[in-house]
Amino acid sequence: ISISKALFIEGGIYTPGLSIYLSDLFIFPLLALWLLNRKVINKEKIYWSKLHLYPTLFLIWMWLSMAQSEDKLAAFFICVNYTKYFLIFIFLADYIQSKKHIRLIMYAFALGICAHFLLAFVELLTGGGISIQGTNNTTLGTRLVFENAGGVHAFRPSGLMGHPNALADFMVFILPTLLMLILLGKNLLGRFVWYVAGSLFLISVITLILTLSRAGWISY
Repeated sequence: ISISKALFIEGGIYTPGLSIYLSDLFIFPLLALWLLNRKVINKEKIYWSKLHLYPTLFLIWMWLSMAQSEDKLAAFFICVNYTKYFLIFIFLADYIQSKKHIRLIMYAFALGICAHFLLAFVELLTGGGISIQGTNNTTLGTRLVFENAGGVHAFRPSGLMGHPNALADFMVFILPTLLMLILLGKNLLGRFVWYVAGSLFLISVITLILTLSRAGWISY
């Protein structure tokens, strides 16, 4: 959910600078408590596997490539963002140790999908973006006119992601997981969970279609 407050603005739309997001208000205290519990109280090692090598190398490459950037300040902010994502990855890989944790994550994703779908539906009904403090929705590329179809207009909803393409990105990310749950079948998941997964899959596909994001469709 892209609700944010800009701290530094640099680089334009695709490198918007440095912002603090709604999720940061929860993740940073959680990271601090996790480190305190792991390293100070229990003095335990943080989980590390061979798979950690790939995001580590990617992060190093990001910081090294900053020196080659035309806009070094914008590149620095991007590196700071990716470092945050890397720390979250390290935390999740260490913290998630039970089926209960996985269930909680799936519940959170389900609520997120519903929130995006409901807001996208309201946007379509009203014919425009819904202004929510901190969403920073852009109007660039959200209204399409098809000249070959007699000037038909189409509005592209953004949900809570700020832009239709970003909403499509989220749907492309979550749809394979929902499809995997559906393919597991009712016997393994249980009828209720299977029907919920199927319903979420359906509204996610509808949302992806409504974004009119060609790149999103192709990626999916």
